Amino acid sequence: SMNAYNVSKKYKKEIFYKGLLKLHSLHLKNCKEYKSLFKNLKITKLENYPFLSIRLFKFYELMSTNRKKIYKIFNSSGTTSKTVSKVYIDKKTSEIQRKTLSKIFKDFYDLERSPMLFIDNPEILRSKVNVARKAAISGFMQFGSEIYFALDSSNNINLKEIKAYLKSAKKKGGVV
Repeated sequence: SMNAYNVSKKYKKEIFYKGLLKLHSLHLKNCKEYKSLFKNLKITKLENYPFLSIRLFKFYELMSTNRKKIYKIFNSSGTTSKTVSKVYIDKKTSEIQRKTLSKIFKDFYDLERSPMLFIDNPEILRSKVNVARKAAISGFMQFGSEIYFALDSSNNINLKEIKAYLKSAKKKGGVV
């Protein structure tokens, strides 16, 4: 597989642009809301591509898969307004994201699996709501031999957990 850090900027831009065109076509074909927003847009270069505001995901059900194939729905935290953004993911997309995260992480992280300290509380993993934080933590947990959380369930600093992580990381290395 190609190492993205050994490729020229020009080549990366070309691949990125081709990928965006492919995604744009897929969304135009499979998402009526996306099509209504962007059907008249002519993309002739990367700079013309519409980068979508997260606000669109608050007001439109933007999904390019059959509703029956939805595997997960990720919600924003809703911190700036009461309306949450929703991102619909099918199983294939979820698997692509997992594999991509693994490839990217391995480019930076050569060590054997080692302890990981998350600056969050473990309750996020028990939450029934799929928020981006939960997805990120769940994704990165696959790389850890031992998992620690710097905050307790009330979001207070958990010194006992941090000390346990530091003790383990001193022997094996670690990731925060």
